[in-house]
Amino acid sequence: MWQPEIAQKYEKAALELERGVTPQRLYQICKTVLTTVTGHHDGLLVIYVQKSDGSPDSRETEKYNVLLKEVQAFARRTVIVARFHWAARGFRW
Repeated sequence: MWQPEIAQKYEKAALELERGVTPQRLYQICKTVLTTVTGHHDGLLVIYVQKSDGSPDSRETEKYNVLLKEVQAFARRTVIVARFHWAARGFRW
């Protein structure tokens, strides 16, 4: 139900990332990624790729899942590094 809205947020974030963002904005984007890449009914992990006839495309779905997990891992690392940095520096970038 929320997947089109999530897709729009991802597209907007991708454009921002291409232009360059502050560390604070990168942190916010990564937090959004981590909340949207989940297994609940509105999360991005429950999506599968379809062939033109509407049937599931297991090969493309696997590629999608690999990409999604890589994005999730990047977001998780970024958030952890930011929190560590904040703790060591008094919550300043």
